[in-house]
Amino acid sequence: MEDIEKGWLWIRELKNTVCFYRVVFGEKRERVLAVPYTEVMARQHEIRKHFKSPKNTAKLLKYFSTFESKNKGKLVDNKVYLTPSQIIESLTLIEESLAELVKADPKCQKPENRQAGYETWRQWSKIRPWLNTLGGWNIKESDSQKALGWGTAGRRNQDGQET
Repeated sequence: MEDIEKGWLWIRELKNTVCFYRVVFGEKRERVLAVPYTEVMARQHEIRKHFKSPKNTAKLLKYFSTFESKNKGKLVDNKVYLTPSQIIESLTLIEESLAELVKADPKCQKPENRQAGYETWRQWSKIRPWLNTLGGWNIKESDSQKALGWGTAGRRNQDGQET
């Protein structure tokens, strides 16, 4: 005759892992497994082997049935956004890199350069509205020229003439 499993299952979700504990009244809880979020669903069978009582099995079934939808945010890599200084640095590097590519291939005959040009225009068409529309920052090219002293509006402003 099989021994009845003592205690009950307690599940604790941490930042990157899920811990499965066995708790027995009057005793210190025992951590049985610590499983990374990305492996929980793949290791269901192993986890179930450690908790065989009907109540624990039912609790695990319920937990696994809602795991993915409940923890979707933790399973997906969170996007990292650039700071304003990182954006400026990246755009400077892009400008310098494009200049070098144009020097090496002035007629844009290499397929990878042509593709980079197409992709750059596509991305710029998505970036520009964030800068120069009422729904974005509403900063026009002429505003940048005046503020930073570049282009025709910047030269006029430096000469002391009003625009």
